[in-house]
Order: sequence, then structure tokens, then C-alpha cells
Amino acid sequence: MKMNRNGLYVFYKWYVNPGKEEKWLNDMAAEGLAFRKYTPYRYVFESSKPGEYLYKLEMPEKNPGTPEGKPYLDFLDESGVEVVSIYSAWVYLRKKASDGPFELYTDIESRIAYLKRQKAMWSGLGASMMLLSNSYFIFYLTKILGDLSWIWMVAYAVFMALALTYLLGFALNLQKQIQKLEKEKNISE
Repeated sequence: MKMNRNGLYVFYKWYVNPGKEEKWLNDMAAEGLAFRKYTPYRYVFESSKPGEYLYKLEMPEKNPGTPEGKPYLDFLDESGVEVVSIYSAWVYLRKKASDGPFELYTDIESRIAYLKRQKAMWSGLGASMMLLSNSYFIFYLTKILGDLSWIWMVAYAVFMALALTYLLGFALNLQKQIQKLEKEKNISE
């Protein structure tokens, strides 16, 4: 781990699983590195007391970068939750560990709604990637240049594998979590 000239620590990582990303941020905080900013694949940290902060990733109902999403961010701020960074539809949040546990969704209904938002995003991304990979395949079939045709087949295979990973892997895993919570909800009612 090396500090840059501004006294910050920079890590380059790629996560597609928000739960694993959140765990990594909390592990870093436990080691005394407070997360400060995210840009694609780039995490910036600063020194802090070990375990000073707890982190959560959130995908609010309304895009956090729009005026419609601002009231929710204001509500979080009033609740003692700090918005550390915003990227696309995701918000990186933290609060002082000394303030107690950090839970955004304490009831089953809100956890189900959150998982459904994630499932919709991953399903949409997976479906888009499948359409794109099928476009590559159609292009491959209509392509006359034989010496480059293997590139299109490789591209097709890679995009289809990614699409299936996103669509089937993440969306189905989220669906299982949703079904489990819905069973819990039905039992408690």
C-alpha cells in the first residue's frame, strides 16, 4: 500500500457485486483507511482511525445525481449519514461506527424493494449485453472478410458470457434473495 503525493491512497479495482464491494470498503476502514471518492475502477482513501467508519452502498429509487434524488440524500444527511461519493445510480455512504450499527433497510418490504431495483438494473444490463452480442453474431454471419472472422466469434462469445453472467448470475441470485424475504414476510404476517 503506497501513499500518493497528496497523502491519499489509491486502489484500482473492479466490482460487479455491491455486497463484496461494501465488504471491501468496510475491511479497509477496519485497517484505518477511510474511503473518500470513487470514479470508475478507482477508489481513493485517506488515513483514519481503524474502524472509525461503517460503509454502505445504496441504489436509491431516484437517481442521486438529479434534483429528484436530492431529498433522499438530504434525509440521509439529517440522519447522520454522510454521502461520500456518487457514481451513476449508486451512492457510497458512511457513518461513524461509534453511532452504532448502520442499516438502511430495517424492514422486509424496503429490503425487497431495494433488491428488486438491483435486479432490474442487472437484468437490463444483461439483456442489453445479449442484444449487443447477438448484433456481433449477425455481423459475423454477414461478414465476408474471412481472415478477421475469428475476432467476431471471440467477441460474440465474450459478450454472451458476460451477458449470461449478469443476467442469469446476478439477477437470479437477487431473485432468490427476494423470494427468501417474501417467505419471511408471509411467515411473519
